[in-house]
Amino acid sequence: MRPQVNLDRRHARALDPRVSFSRASDATFQMASGVWRRAAAGGARLGHASNGTALGLVLETEAVNRVRNPLSEVVTTGTIGSGGVLPTNWSWSPISGMALEIVGVVVVDGVDCLRVRVSGTAGASGSCFLFCETALGIAASNGQAWTQSALLRRHAAPGTAPVVQMRPISRNSGGAQLTAFAGSSLTLSAPLTRFSSTVTIADATAAAIQPAFAFPVTISTAYDATFDIGWPQMELGALASSPIIPPVGSPAATTRPADAMSALVTDFGATAGLLAGTLVINGRTPAADATAVALTFDDGTADNRIALSRQAGRAMRAAVVIGGSMVATLDGPTVADSTDFVLAVGFEAGTLALCCNGGTVVTAAPASIPPGLVRLAASGWGGSLARVGWWPRRLSATDLQSVTA
Repeated sequence: MRPQVNLDRRHARALDPRVSFSRASDATFQMASGVWRRAAAGGARLGHASNGTALGLVLETEAVNRVRNPLSEVVTTGTIGSGGVLPTNWSWSPISGMALEIVGVVVVDGVDCLRVRVSGTAGASGSCFLFCETALGIAASNGQAWTQSALLRRHAAPGTAPVVQMRPISRNSGGAQLTAFAGSSLTLSAPLTRFSSTVTIADATAAAIQPAFAFPVTISTAYDATFDIGWPQMELGALASSPIIPPVGSPAATTRPADAMSALVTDFGATAGLLAGTLVINGRTPAADATAVALTFDDGTADNRIALSRQAGRAMRAAVVIGGSMVATLDGPTVADSTDFVLAVGFEAGTLALCCNGGTVVTAAPASIPPGLVRLAASGWGGSLARVGWWPRRLSATDLQSVTA
């Protein structure tokens, strides 16, 4: 059952030319091969999961990477303390007997990585820390959630490889340590893999947070392993968005604006302002539990629209707005974070119907349908949309189940 508007991005190499897309900066995405690329400003990202699964159009919210030098610029190879120099803003805090050698900066799967060798015989039990930002370089405060992420791999391990953890540290205004957050041990192997860790500051005097990689060691144990650390990131919030990197030679905290797309159904031969129709979206939910709008069908403004969203609590919802006022909402089942789904919403005068993943059709009875509906739009969803479809009629309950199964 093919919709009149059928924007299927699962296997497309580019957007349909009738679709408008915007983003005011470049942005990163992962190809099916696992290689990372940058899309130019205003360029759509047709992304893939780490296993190569096509995700469709990536639609992220605005985010800021507070790590100023994720490209690991300005290094000198060699052992720290014997001629080796870490990238600008990076530092090393070892356990006695342990050394860090800067092997160099390498590109792995399109990612700029700092290659470091961690070796020696530990003179005490504890953790060596590799910091990718200065102690007071990232302002933070009590109660905030922060997410550290990076692309990591173990390049070589001729001896025992120390465990690697992400362990950001909260600090007061003088730079003194408040909390070194606990971090789970990461399973690193040869493939470059992205990891993330979210922490919430619970220190009344917190003024900064410092992202760090910890290497726990045990006294009298000998270690020797080489690691690649690529595109480290620190973001405010409980979500690791795609890697955000500054221009080469211009290290700074870097903002990636939100992605936005839109299409007019009239460009597909449809009539504007119909008071009956059906919307369907195939997508992947955001990686965090927060209210996010996946798609709106509107009159070109926010005053008259039908919105498809996932609410805080993870319930899928359809909402009807007329004249700027919410006149009806309809909640469906919950969908977990970072999970594929298919959602369809049919509407006509007096009826709103929702079906998700072929399940039960739920209905509501709005008094009317918004006038002038013509534009399909999405911005800052926080997940991805693989397909957007629209029929100029309300599908039956059986058809709603069929198109979402």
